[in-house]
Amino acid sequence: MPNETTSPRTAIGTTRISEFSRAITPNMALWGAAAGLGLGLALMAVALGVESARLLAWPGLALVAAAGLSGGAIALRELSARGPNKLLLGAALATDRNASFITEPSGRVIYANRALEALVPGLARGESPLDRLWPAESGEGSEADRLRAATRRGEAVEAELALSPGGENAEWMSLSAAPLAGAPGHLLWRLADITERRAYERALRDERAWYAGLLDTLPVGFYASDFEGRFLFVNAALGSALGARPGELVESRRGFGDFRLDEQAPAAELTDGEDEVRLHGPGEATWRARVTRRVLRDGEGTLKGSVALVENIGGALALGGLGQRFLELFGDAPIGVALLNREGKVMKTNAAFGRMTPAAPESASLEAFLEGGEADEVRRRVDRLIAGESVAMPIEVRVPGSEGEKMLSLYITRLEEHTGEPEGLLVHMIDNTDQKKLEIQFAQAQKMQAVGQLAGGIAHDFNNLLTAILGFCDLLLIRHQAGDQSFSDIMQVKQNAMRATNLVRQLLAFSRQQTLKPKVTDITDVLAELSHLLRRLIGENIEFNLIHERDLWLIKVDQGPLEQVVINLAVNARDAMQEGGTLTVQTRNVVGDDWDGPGQDLLRGREFVLVEVSDTGVGIPTADVDKIFEPFFTTKDVGKGTGLGLSTVYGIVKQFKGYVFVKSAPAAGTSFYVFLPRHEPDAKEEAALMRVVEESPRAAPPRDLTGKETVLLVEDEEAVRIFGARALRNKGYTVLEADSGDSALELIDSYGEPIDIVVTDVVMPRMDGRTLVQKLRARDDDVKVIFISGYAEEAFRSDLAAEGTINFLPKPFSIRQLASKVKEVLSGDAA
Repeated sequence: MPNETTSPRTAIGTTRISEFSRAITPNMALWGAAAGLGLGLALMAVALGVESARLLAWPGLALVAAAGLSGGAIALRELSARGPNKLLLGAALATDRNASFITEPSGRVIYANRALEALVPGLARGESPLDRLWPAESGEGSEADRLRAATRRGEAVEAELALSPGGENAEWMSLSAAPLAGAPGHLLWRLADITERRAYERALRDERAWYAGLLDTLPVGFYASDFEGRFLFVNAALGSALGARPGELVESRRGFGDFRLDEQAPAAELTDGEDEVRLHGPGEATWRARVTRRVLRDGEGTLKGSVALVENIGGALALGGLGQRFLELFGDAPIGVALLNREGKVMKTNAAFGRMTPAAPESASLEAFLEGGEADEVRRRVDRLIAGESVAMPIEVRVPGSEGEKMLSLYITRLEEHTGEPEGLLVHMIDNTDQKKLEIQFAQAQKMQAVGQLAGGIAHDFNNLLTAILGFCDLLLIRHQAGDQSFSDIMQVKQNAMRATNLVRQLLAFSRQQTLKPKVTDITDVLAELSHLLRRLIGENIEFNLIHERDLWLIKVDQGPLEQVVINLAVNARDAMQEGGTLTVQTRNVVGDDWDGPGQDLLRGREFVLVEVSDTGVGIPTADVDKIFEPFFTTKDVGKGTGLGLSTVYGIVKQFKGYVFVKSAPAAGTSFYVFLPRHEPDAKEEAALMRVVEESPRAAPPRDLTGKETVLLVEDEEAVRIFGARALRNKGYTVLEADSGDSALELIDSYGEPIDIVVTDVVMPRMDGRTLVQKLRARDDDVKVIFISGYAEEAFRSDLAAEGTINFLPKPFSIRQLASKVKEVLSGDAA
């Protein structure tokens, strides 16, 4: 319902309606032809409200109702009696998205909607949009002038006109004018911008022309027909074979069946199938063809036509014709293509074939482009194909290239005459070099991952054993001081256990499961400190060079493992230069997109600090380069190497999320490229880095590792539990022992007094360490916990993150390490 209060906008609209009504009163007959707009349109006008009254810029709005709209007539008297309906009808047309206007017999515009104002801005009252968009020309014959003349005669017109002669970039308008029923001389005009539609139609025509051009290059015939079998399209090859131009065949309304010499029902031309037919050719010639036909239907299954390939099996489109057009068809193909005659001699090749294979004499056999035993195998298969035997495809071959060996796949097809005799061979050659390299890298990565998982599992078991061995050695050394008869024996056991510990650590490094504590690092400082040790390691007969680029980026690594990487590479280089040589360690910043050395595909889009370790030694045999990072692989004599040095390097660098590559050749030295990701430190990290630089190193005072608190030790390995309990009791602690999470909870309930700290293994049968800690913290949120495990901390960090602060002690550990960790956590000093 309208509001009783009339707004200023409503008042203005009402005034214009009143003026408009008085203006059109003498022309009451015009209203008799007004068309009803319907309830939906009325509702739209009501929704727009009096705002639409702003569009009533010209008198004569009542003619809107006479625009030829369908529906029941609305009597003028009814509209006169119900003034608001005029506003509804006018607003409906005013909100039309298409530009509309009405002219009286003199051509003057008496109504224009808002869309027209937007399309032709600045249009003066009464000015014709036609005169603005298409100015009257002095000459006769323009499309706009023709439309003007037709409308002056009262005729309906419709046309599409360009706004300017802009060629393909011209703007286009659709224009229509229709006389208004019951209003002689009055016209309703409609304008619409169809520039995008015209561009789409032009693109569609161009695309169709492109496909037609592509089909014209086929070495076999092709046609499309309508549902009556008449040609809609014929390519050049088929037109030539039928002795007529493709355009003539389409215009003649003939079909493929008109050229068949055999008796064939017309309906057969509109069914799927493949058959051999005899056809009329140029003049009196005839030829045989193999036709493969497919029918086309719409979504409802109605037949629309058919398409067919027509392959000549004895005539103008056979091998001779293909040879004539070979370079045109396949010259720029991305795969190598060669045409061989029936003797297996190469007659024609395309550019890609030439790039993939070494140069060979003209008319050489296919195997002349290959080398070694593979050439003999290709010759045997070619002979079998020519003889008509079945040969498995593809044939995998290797050929030398300027950038290294290429790995190619050959697909060879026998071409036959209609008699079944061999006409020649068609060879397709695909360069699989990059794909094969990726397959090899993927297989290598899978193998390394599998070995890494095995190594991690072994390391866990060994760490439990070594914890017990080293722990009981420490307990024995408390009772057997230096000079005791058993002291040296115990030290031998401990030293060999430590060697075993280092081997396990290397296994964990390779499997990327060692515990890391990364921090922001300047690699220049690390290598400067390490250079003195490196000089002692390599010996006096090897020259050592350390070269740094200025302003190196920062990295985030654990300094200890990084030093191990450099030391392992330096030791390998030393062993490769028994007679002396030069070891060079060089650092520089590398932008992955600019790197053109090993691994360039993996480095794109990232920035790295490169550590390059190069030697002038004997080099690595080509056959061994792909194996050097495998654990336990070594070229050294028995007893001179474990085979874990480079695998440790590989694992550590991968754990740093970096890459390591090698470049080597026999007698030409070796270079290892270690890429470490650039790290952008935040403000907190920069402050920490500055403190490290400013603070001078001070010797830490000896710590008191004794205590009187109560410790709950939970460990399923009995030897480790016994050692740990004795070690902590020796330091003054009260120790409760449990072999599982379940028994630990029972022990706590029966003990009845507070537990100050819990030291628990992570992986245990029945209830693991994580579950135990959850249950303990459900009772007491402040309980302090140390996790111990033979696995690396990273292996379960995400699982333990929910348990709050993680205090971790990796196995194997000594008495001092265990006591120190307990003391740190109890005193709140643990990091």
